[in-house]
Amino acid sequence: MLFRSMVSVYLMNCARALGVPKTLIWRMAANIGVDFVGGAVPLIGDVFDVAFKSNRRNIALLKRHFERHGHRYAARPGEAVIVEHEPLRKAG
Repeated sequence: MLFRSMVSVYLMNCARALGVPKTLIWRMAANIGVDFVGGAVPLIGDVFDVAFKSNRRNIALLKRHFERHGHRYAARPGEAVIVEHEPLRKAG
């Protein structure tokens, strides 16, 4: 559980380094906190860990953010997310 939380925090720090807004970073931190606390409860935590996946939720948040702001990403399951920024062009 601790290792998974460390990976989650690493993902959040990568997002921060990419310039993701603080509100999104806080949402990611909340997902990590819920996952950590929920997974710490004996027996119920095991069921909770199966149902609540903070890293998947955080990746979905990042993908949605990048899609909305003109970024492209490429990743396969198990690989790091690679982010490219397309320059904005004037219409007309």
